[in-house]
Amino acid sequence: MGMATRHQLDDNLFKTAKWYVLNNSPEIEEYLNEHYNKVREVHTNNVDRCHAAKFPTWFKSKIQDLRKNNPSEVSEDLYALACGPEPWVVSYSACIMNGIRFHTRNHEELRRTQNSGVLVSGEHQSESVEFYSVVKDILALQYMKWRHVYLFECQWFDIADPIRGIRVGEHLMSVNMSRSWYKDEPFVLACQASQVFYLQNTGLGSNWYAVQKVTNINVYDIPSNPLIEDDESDSSDIDVYQEDNDGDAYIPVQVDDDGLVSPLHRRYVRMIVPTLLAAQVKISPLMMKQTRIGISSISESPFSLHL
Repeated sequence: MGMATRHQLDDNLFKTAKWYVLNNSPEIEEYLNEHYNKVREVHTNNVDRCHAAKFPTWFKSKIQDLRKNNPSEVSEDLYALACGPEPWVVSYSACIMNGIRFHTRNHEELRRTQNSGVLVSGEHQSESVEFYSVVKDILALQYMKWRHVYLFECQWFDIADPIRGIRVGEHLMSVNMSRSWYKDEPFVLACQASQVFYLQNTGLGSNWYAVQKVTNINVYDIPSNPLIEDDESDSSDIDVYQEDNDGDAYIPVQVDDDGLVSPLHRRYVRMIVPTLLAAQVKISPLMMKQTRIGISSISESPFSLHL
């Protein structure tokens, strides 16, 4: 795995990542709706674009004023979210998210195993679709007081073109890895990602790969509510693990009901790190809003994810 590396995102990529986290935070939905309605009153065209560009600054100013006048109404998590992440991020080549191991594509180039395939359910033009990609990078956005949010930077494959991008047969679906989609919106919360594998489909050409969905070994969906309602001692906060004997050092990440993610050796919160969000997919992978993030605080660990 190697050591984590720290680097600065370019301005456009940083703004894209910052907006993606904000736009997928259910705790601030009232602020998102308020700002969207204000923008719609002024701008009749490009409302979504103006909303995305102006919301972070507007939100930061609004929360700072609220904190000054009514400090009890602004939690530390909300304030950290409003202030935004540092432009310097930590990059990893692998992580374990909710018991599932993910690698970046470069990390597994010389390996026989494959762990970089990602599937995310979302919407495109008001229709439910499944977005397929490979992980290019695993990033930890750093917020105030050691809070973190984990994102996958992905290469999305073109599933909009039924001839040159994707082929769906009776028993097999293949994607063309030479054609990309949503290049300007590469991020997804790590907690939003499911894993898929790609097998080369030589019948269609060297760039075509069949998509194989899988159920990970020894990974189970644990009900969020106790199965025995009259037993108050029952706990649904059960950790999920995937058996895998590998000597590599991974950054384990878990998510709880709040959508934040944090290292497995620490408390697991929805998208905690000890704090930030869970996410959803809406118009595109970046605009995802089907699995929102939740803010929650964990004093001993940084923010974390769900997806």
